[in-house]
Amino acid sequence: MKKGIRQILIIEDNERIAEDIRRTLSGLSSQCQLKFVASINDAISSIYKDSPSLVLCEYRLPDGTFHDLLKLSCYDKPVLVMIADDESMCHEGGKVPVDFIVKSVGFCQKLPASIDIMLSEWDFMNQRSKLLSLLKRNCRSYLDYFHKCTSGIIHVSLNGEVMNINSSFARSHGYDLETMKNATLKQFSPEISVRSLVARLTELPDGDELNFELENRRIDGHKIPLQCVATLVANEVGRFMVIFCNSLSAQPPATKVEVRSSQWDKVFNNVSDLIFIVDDCFKITHVNQSLLRHLGLTRNKLSGRKWYDVFQGLNSPALPSRNNFDQEKLNTSQEYDNKWEGYRLDVMPLKQVDGSRNTLVHLVYAE
Repeated sequence: MKKGIRQILIIEDNERIAEDIRRTLSGLSSQCQLKFVASINDAISSIYKDSPSLVLCEYRLPDGTFHDLLKLSCYDKPVLVMIADDESMCHEGGKVPVDFIVKSVGFCQKLPASIDIMLSEWDFMNQRSKLLSLLKRNCRSYLDYFHKCTSGIIHVSLNGEVMNINSSFARSHGYDLETMKNATLKQFSPEISVRSLVARLTELPDGDELNFELENRRIDGHKIPLQCVATLVANEVGRFMVIFCNSLSAQPPATKVEVRSSQWDKVFNNVSDLIFIVDDCFKITHVNQSLLRHLGLTRNKLSGRKWYDVFQGLNSPALPSRNNFDQEKLNTSQEYDNKWEGYRLDVMPLKQVDGSRNTLVHLVYAE
């Protein structure tokens, strides 16, 4: 059978009716291949050799009924049963979809539409079954990862109710999963403000995450210092927080330094203030997200440029004298951007781990 062509197996022992069906279904010849047999036994042999897309059969034939087809383990596709007015349309449900058509006058004219409906419904059911199977496999994979993950993971609603929690989080807090079903974030983190946490997450660009340290309480009252990463997630139900937690006490000192360094970077990027950092040659080395949004530029377009070439027209004092900043550089600027009118600079020297010195610059609006 050609690919894409559906085979319809027709079981009819009356030659006149079989010919009427053949003529009526001839219009389906481009989409379907018709095969006629006159008995249930012949139909079963045919199904074993080449399983059809649909079976159209008499309710009762000399060697059996359509129920014999439903018992076949190798066939689970639609069966359309032709019945007389006085025959019952009832049958026990099973894996094979069954429908009935009454052999009234001119019933053959209804066959194309009935067959098309049955095949369409079967396609829908088959696709749904495959999607559900895939979803179940994915859910099992997700849940397996969720509970085996070494990081504690907790899903929290925007009002602080615990929606889901993984085994690692429950274990580290001395609980079992069942007792934590109706918990709230406050039970583990009494000092946290859910409203403030939600507000901070809402201010972040979509997909960004918030890093912070937290001190949680175990069921026995002991405190657990945690490094947390939180983000907002949305699904068909609504938005909620996903928080990943790792114990700070379990990390070696070197890792703690790295965590705090990463935490500083997150604070630098997530505060709403406009901040940048310059080196001793007045070149911009770091720009935070708030300032990038204010400028409408990317970090690559600013890194390495002299700060006074970017922030022209700032009403500000010079950077600290140790930088030998030339105020004339600003005053003789060719272009003046009035977006900086009313702003001033606050500066703070920074000493890096490697001994180098940079300057943190805070743009403050002060009309």
